[in-house]
Amino acid sequence: MNHDHHMEFEFFSILFATFKIIGLVFLFMILVEFLELKYSDIFKKYLTHNKFSQYVFSSFLGSTPGCVGVYAVDTFYMAGIIGFGGIIAATIATFGDEAFVLFATSPKTALILGGLTFILGIFGGYLATLTEKLLKLTFKPACCIEHHQGHENNIDLKHFFKAHIWKHVFMKHIPKIFLWLFFSLLIISFLNEYVHLSDLIFKHQVATMFIAALVGLLPISGPNLLFMTLYLQGSIPFSILLANSIIQDGHGLLPIIGYSLEDALKIKVFNIIFGLIIGFILFFIGF
Repeated sequence: MNHDHHMEFEFFSILFATFKIIGLVFLFMILVEFLELKYSDIFKKYLTHNKFSQYVFSSFLGSTPGCVGVYAVDTFYMAGIIGFGGIIAATIATFGDEAFVLFATSPKTALILGGLTFILGIFGGYLATLTEKLLKLTFKPACCIEHHQGHENNIDLKHFFKAHIWKHVFMKHIPKIFLWLFFSLLIISFLNEYVHLSDLIFKHQVATMFIAALVGLLPISGPNLLFMTLYLQGSIPFSILLANSIIQDGHGLLPIIGYSLEDALKIKVFNIIFGLIIGFILFFIGF
């Protein structure tokens, strides 16, 4: 009976924690949505053909929480404004909607992880351009992408609430984030109770690194929350979290998959090799 009460208490504690986190996530997502709409023209205006500026710009947009920034880079890539190095910079820097959860639960970790992936995005973009030249990689020719204008400079609040807060943030993102977060916390709590998950992962950290990399290949937001939760609970080292964050890009690659599956595969192959190299370097020096 006591055990049942304990499990019931755990369930409601996790549910309460999930609601608390999701409330902060919701506010963060609205803020990012607003800033992206308001200042997207400024971002586009200062994009030049200078390769280094391209890496910095793309990595910056990729590092903004959520999928909006990397979607913008996807558009620039498909339109031929940026190249392979630029899209690599963005996909390395981004870690999808999970960024909102990390900012809500551990802002310090979010800033460290975000700062590192931003720098690594620039470095990875440079390496990607070198790789493209050395291996003589080819990509799908650019196409003309339609840009939707009208709300950037003078945002209509009714439109913003209905189309952006309600339809996009609340209906499209919040339910999925809530479910992944809740079940990640619930599964980890259950496994720690019966399987001693922390001990198991500690003994098999190299295997966990590869699992984190494979999960990072999925073009969705959600499953990667498992590794963020494990890191915050002290069950995995920072190197595994970083490798997973480098490789995964939330929904960020979905437009590229629709545009060119071959291009998307090249991006993912580069990212998994880059992410595992960085992850194992940090792992073997003790991070």
